[in-house]
Amino acid sequence: MIDIEHLDTSTLAALVNRASAELARRAGGVSAATRPVQLALIPDLDPVDPASVDHSERLPDGSRRWIVPKEAHAMTGLSAKTWTRRIEEEGIGVKIGGRYYIDAAKLKGRF
Repeated sequence: MIDIEHLDTSTLAALVNRASAELARRAGGVSAATRPVQLALIPDLDPVDPASVDHSERLPDGSRRWIVPKEAHAMTGLSAKTWTRRIEEEGIGVKIGGRYYIDAAKLKGRF
């Protein structure tokens, strides 16, 4: 049995990827690349309070904390249009002055 609580993020991500591929294979004998399995392991993101957004804030690695949907697309593979829709409908980001922003700190732990 693997104690997943003590695994680093990259090892855990690799384990989830391998498990997804195995589940896809068992589901229909096809590879995960042609039939991906989506696992709901991480809860939805909490709504963002626009007053809490500081555009100059940086993450420990020096990257910007608040990113635009185009940058979120590069991180996750979800289209910028999908990110914009999710911000509007699900409140997972924030719209300030006509621009949409997503918390990269929350995304990095999810994707």
